[in-house]
Amino acid sequence: MGKNFGSKKKGGRGGGRGGGRGKGRGKGRRRRRAREEEGEGDGGRGARRKRSRQEEDSEGEPAAAEPRQEVRPAVAPRPAQPGYGALLESFGVKEDDQQEDSDDEGEEEDEEECAADNPLADVDEAGQAEARAAADEVDENEEDEGLEEEEEEEHDAEADRGQDSAGKEVELEKVKVDCPDYHAHFWSDPPVSLASGTDSREAGPLRHFSLPGLSRCEARNRNVSALLEYAGSPAELAAVWKRCDLWPGLRQEFARLLAREGAELGAEEGALFLFLHAYLDVSFPQHSHLNARSVRAACMLHVVDHLLKATREVAKNDAALRAAREAASDGRGANAATDFAVGDQGFTQARVLVLCPFRSACYDLVRMFLALCPRKQVGSRERFENEFGSEEDAQANHAKPDWHHLFSGNNDDRFLLGVAIQRKIVKLFTPFSRSDIIFCSPLGLRQVTGAEGDRKRDFDFLSSIEICMLDRADVLRMQNWEHVQEVMEIVNRKPRSLEGVDISRLRTAFADDRMRAFRQTIATSAGQSLDAEALFSTAVSSEARQEPRVSLAGKLGAGLGRGRGRGGRRWGQSLVDEEEEDLEQGLSSELLARGEVVRSSSSQSCRGFVRLASPPDGGPMTQGTTLGIARQFFLHTPCGSLQEHNEQLFKAFQDKYWKPLGSSLERLLIVTNTYFSFLRLRQFFKDEGTSFSSAFEYSKKRDLVRARARFSHAESRVLLVTERFLWYRRCNLKGADYVLFFGPPETPTIYEHVLGGVRTPSMCNSMCLFTKHDGFALERIVGHERACRMLTSPPFKAFVFS
Repeated sequence: MGKNFGSKKKGGRGGGRGGGRGKGRGKGRRRRRAREEEGEGDGGRGARRKRSRQEEDSEGEPAAAEPRQEVRPAVAPRPAQPGYGALLESFGVKEDDQQEDSDDEGEEEDEEECAADNPLADVDEAGQAEARAAADEVDENEEDEGLEEEEEEEHDAEADRGQDSAGKEVELEKVKVDCPDYHAHFWSDPPVSLASGTDSREAGPLRHFSLPGLSRCEARNRNVSALLEYAGSPAELAAVWKRCDLWPGLRQEFARLLAREGAELGAEEGALFLFLHAYLDVSFPQHSHLNARSVRAACMLHVVDHLLKATREVAKNDAALRAAREAASDGRGANAATDFAVGDQGFTQARVLVLCPFRSACYDLVRMFLALCPRKQVGSRERFENEFGSEEDAQANHAKPDWHHLFSGNNDDRFLLGVAIQRKIVKLFTPFSRSDIIFCSPLGLRQVTGAEGDRKRDFDFLSSIEICMLDRADVLRMQNWEHVQEVMEIVNRKPRSLEGVDISRLRTAFADDRMRAFRQTIATSAGQSLDAEALFSTAVSSEARQEPRVSLAGKLGAGLGRGRGRGGRRWGQSLVDEEEEDLEQGLSSELLARGEVVRSSSSQSCRGFVRLASPPDGGPMTQGTTLGIARQFFLHTPCGSLQEHNEQLFKAFQDKYWKPLGSSLERLLIVTNTYFSFLRLRQFFKDEGTSFSSAFEYSKKRDLVRARARFSHAESRVLLVTERFLWYRRCNLKGADYVLFFGPPETPTIYEHVLGGVRTPSMCNSMCLFTKHDGFALERIVGHERACRMLTSPPFKAFVFS
């Protein structure tokens, strides 16, 4: 792995090491100096209040003799919880040999060993040292940890009064909290009922329902009638977060965040948060550039609420365990420590995994996450701003707002960021083994976890994920969906060793290898797709996980490589010079088939799944008619299975389009759905001796200029491009009189963009080949009602719209 893990601003690292650290040290010294002058330098506010209370209680009483120091007897180690013998034996550990883990183990651990365990340490050792130093300085300045419980009570009362930390009134309507705290039932098996008192139906495999703004919703394996009653009217659904039982003060923080971001939760985003709060698996294909801030704010509200409640549970159990040990050492309870057994932890500390496409998206999510953490200082914030903050804006003035929303800012797609929540500080750039939440891109994470068949892999830190969120799954699919599939296969996989695991506090679900059944999976996207839907219904079985699997990139002879700024390359892609070699290796048939995934009963969540969607209105096709396109043809191609998808499209192109019509056309623009279809058509035109030019997402600028010029001046009869090329660059391809879509584009705006660049719209005819497996993409172009008629039509039936 190289030293440069991502793009950074020039001079950013130096600036972060300079001013920020010196400023923090100066404040710390001034605070300690002031306390020493006042004679209070031996403790924080908690210690001073405790001393003052003791002085008041001791007034008028004779001085007591100094108590004699007693030697505490050793406490017997706590055994593992009953029933964990099979888990220990699977790791080669005998239950009788299990020893108690010390509570101070984390404080005594060597910092060099911590850096060695951190995957980012090899990337940037100086940056890791800086992050640790900055975090230690903030911890040093925070000397009032002894008053945590008192300050929490004060903050809760302050939140009830509707005030922020500065005493300024916060306008938040008082509402009744009638939606329960489902976090308390997160590990319930079977899960707590979500059925209303008037609905006694059992949870069926599928149930359709509608909500304001979301007319095509469905729930699987769960009766959600109680949540539908909580929804109410559109106004009540938009403000449902105010009625949910959240962490104290979090509602006020969220109201301030919405005001600062200029965002407003509508009925759709309110429904999203309601089902997130109930911990169902959620698919939300309504995430666009228009509501991106509201959707991400709702997701971060749920994530912060979950993490704060989970860490509070662990802290309370830690306090109870310490009290039991003290009781045992004082002789008040001989078996108090050994009898105390509670399962509140997993194998590792990380609870939440957030996959996002670009650093700019990660920047927005982390900013919202930090804004929602109450009373928290932030370590290494300046470094975060330098590495994830805004860079140059995207250069495409003619592109639509959705493109600018994606590619403006820092659009590097290789990054990882660990975040840890402590009592007084949120630490950024923490080691994954000590992080509560991990923000990363699929490519960045895979460069740490490796691929199947690699000798050295590190993914144990993903074994205890409780919430897995995919932000803009449609963008992740355009980058490289195989990365997402590989990451999802190793999430919640049993770790390779029990080193550092306190078996006495391990939850039963982890010991039984049922982590996936309790994990909540969230996927937001701009439109539905089969790939994103498969995340909720399929997984690799435990037997298949143990077998090395050769990935698609492995079949191409590629290894993990360095990415590019926009979307990155697929690993090891040196495509310009190796396209013919790929075809000679049989790429066209065997590698086009999508790998089948083994269904497993433990792959689905035990709490059920819900999809919150609304059918598209068919705007792209209507826009094509508005542009004056003469006729828009759609040809239904028969296809039996996904493995035959590209093969059947090619046969339809060859027999139904090229031979009777396409071979005689001039100025034909062809847009392919995949890069492999691009390779096959390119080879086909070479064999036919057709004059053509081609461009794809990794074409050099001079090759692209030459191809566009040849086609525009009619020197080439055909211009062949990929959908990903248009998705990344949005170039205006001028000079086309005829357009062929080799499969409907996944991004509907590309359909409008291509038809908007033809020479004479009134003389242009377009053709789109589709199969029954292209239903979601076709629906986004022609609308729901038309798509239903087209998908159920006889084979090779043509539809014409003008």
